[in-house]
Amino acid sequence: MRKYGEDVERPGLRETPERYARAFEEFLRGLKEPEPELKVFDSEYELGDNDLIVVKDISFSSLCEHHLLPIIGKVTVVYHPQRDKVIGLSKIPRMVKWLAKRPMLQERFTAKVADKIMEAGARGVYVLVKAKHSCVATRGVEDPDVEMVTEAVRGTLEKDQLLLQRAWRLAMG
Repeated sequence: MRKYGEDVERPGLRETPERYARAFEEFLRGLKEPEPELKVFDSEYELGDNDLIVVKDISFSSLCEHHLLPIIGKVTVVYHPQRDKVIGLSKIPRMVKWLAKRPMLQERFTAKVADKIMEAGARGVYVLVKAKHSCVATRGVEDPDVEMVTEAVRGTLEKDQLLLQRAWRLAMG
């Protein structure tokens, strides 16, 4: 910072290196925390072949792995449950937030969310991620309005176009 004409001993900057280190510990805590379990519960009634479950607008923050600058966005998960099992509602946002707390590419993050839902026993899943990347907003093209949108589709939603259309409408609506 001295190189840029800044006094690193002034009160506002003196503790910045420690604050910066603590912030990165928080940004990257998913690398150290154990993976949250996607707990599955027995359904009290049999779910139909066309039933879908939506968990919408899960906020997350992460770091772009290329620039280590913040990514802020929302995830929507639409999944096709087993006939007699559902994933615990709070477990899906926990998984999303855990996966986000590491350096990432949004495309890989989206795919990992979908894969984790499938591993929990869903018949199919549609994941929609919308995010703004600070690296695009503050450097290079310097456009804070750019939003990246990624999707991942697995299982029955990949095979059944009508089910996928319904999932997409639910996610977008």
